[in-house]
Amino acid sequence: MRTTFAGLGLGIGLAVMVVFMIMASQFKSLRLPLIMLFTIPCTLIGIVAALLAGRLGFSITALMGVLMVVGIAMANGILLIDHARHQLELGRDKVTAILDAARTRFIPIAMTSLATVIGLVPTALGLDRGAEGNRPLALAVVGGLASSTLLSLFLVPVIFLWLAPKTIAMPD
Repeated sequence: MRTTFAGLGLGIGLAVMVVFMIMASQFKSLRLPLIMLFTIPCTLIGIVAALLAGRLGFSITALMGVLMVVGIAMANGILLIDHARHQLELGRDKVTAILDAARTRFIPIAMTSLATVIGLVPTALGLDRGAEGNRPLALAVVGGLASSTLLSLFLVPVIFLWLAPKTIAMPD
């Protein structure tokens, strides 16, 4: 079990690192991908709270749920940051850029999260027959997505205002 936990932990770490490196090369900046990483603590809060509420500990299936949630949460962060970066390239100020990004990307982020959460609620509550084995995964995904969606829509814009450059030059 320790070996599997270590392997899944390494997989999560490598996935985050690869996404960070791709985004750094795509954005030509280290600041903007760093902002996107702030979605991860938002997910961890919900994962821990959901597993505690369900009186379950971390298991292999819960860690697989963590891997899923981190991927979805980082994709949501990428949506926000990429749109705000594009607005900065158009010459808008940081506040206008991130507010427009949050307003424009709210529906796609909310729909992705809600579809996943609604689909996994019966498993998380143990309503399905034979769902006990997947309950930790479902709880991790439901709790992580709920918290990351709510918190990252507030935290990512604040961190963006703090860390993002004032302007970004138009690409050639």
